Amino acid sequence: MNNVIEITNSKLKEIIETLNSSKDKYQTQYNDVTKEINEKLKSVKHYKDEYYKAKEKIDSLNQDIEDFKTEYDNLVKKFKDDELSNILVSANKEISSKINDRKLKIQKDTNEMNKLVSEAELIKNDLVNLNAKKKALELLLNKAMDISNYYEKLLTDIIEYSEENPDDLCSYFKEKKNKKKETSDKIKQEEKAKEKITAEVFNFDSIKDIVNE
Repeated sequence: MNNVIEITNSKLKEIIETLNSSKDKYQTQYNDVTKEINEKLKSVKHYKDEYYKAKEKIDSLNQDIEDFKTEYDNLVKKFKDDELSNILVSANKEISSKINDRKLKIQKDTNEMNKLVSEAELIKNDLVNLNAKKKALELLLNKAMDISNYYEKLLTDIIEYSEENPDDLCSYFKEKKNKKKETSDKIKQEEKAKEKITAEVFNFDSIKDIVNE
């Protein structure tokens, strides 16, 4: 009969291993999704940093354009009635070239910003889907952990008892019943003790006796 116990325990251990394997599978999937989300968030931060760098460059280029215009206006005021007014022609050409150069750079950086926004939007959509997947996996993982922990504790207890008491397996239920009764009795005793303490605390005569002492 001991052989029957060994075979049965072996199958019970297989059940525990199967449940743990299922739990581990969900844990791995959950970890993988969490890792992917973190990597996507790093990418979003990178795009955000690059976006603001490009924006700062555009602001700086726009300021250059304003400065060039101011510079030309000052030259006009200085040389418009002077015989050196031909300087304005050359200055205007040079300043216009600088302004056009800045405008081309602004357009390039604007295009780069738009590209960053588009890529960030794609990642945002990915994150929405990944977060939904993570929440679903979290529910499955919690359920798998609960099932695995419950049956592992229960079946391990049964396996160990059968190995220690192979000739009297049904005594397991008697012990369980006795332990349950002991727990119940202990709870009742604790409740009675609390009731007694509460009764004494709220017994006016008892308080009066203590004060008179």
